[in-house]
Amino acid sequence: MKKSFSRIITLLLCAVMIISLAACGNKGDTWSTEDGAMNKVTDNKGGVIGYERRYHNENGDITRLDVYDENEVYDHYIVYEYDDDHRLIKETTYRADGIGDHYYEYTYYDDGTLKEKDYLTMSDGSERILYNADGTAKERFVYDASDNLTKHEICENGVWKSAPLEEPSEAATEDKKEE
Repeated sequence: MKKSFSRIITLLLCAVMIISLAACGNKGDTWSTEDGAMNKVTDNKGGVIGYERRYHNENGDITRLDVYDENEVYDHYIVYEYDDDHRLIKETTYRADGIGDHYYEYTYYDDGTLKEKDYLTMSDGSERILYNADGTAKERFVYDASDNLTKHEICENGVWKSAPLEEPSEAATEDKKEE
């Protein structure tokens, strides 16, 4: 379980880093907005930390991001899906060989505030976070690769606190079958 949790954390950090670099990295003088153009991503000191190619839909929303390492070796790609209101509803990361690795799925309240964020790794499990109408996190559910609920937490004043599992444990289910 520790190995799976560690992999989830690593994947989350990688996704956040890539998105942050794409959004905040210094693109240099050669940054092109043309779909499919290879663009350098640099750190704040001008060092190349990778490359990317972006593709957009007719609304200007990014639909795919191809990510390369600092040697221009293809690493992975991310596919973005939107609803009719141009809100991001799903982002799926695929390995370079085309195998899906993990995804995030988002749902919104009518006013556009984030309602729910689901995270699933194709091999390690999933996480679901529910949000209040004001956009603050309220509950988190963590599942293992077999879709068993392993953790339930409630967010109080920005701090996650353990809560009783919402679903019965496998042992409790077996006990009820025997009765």
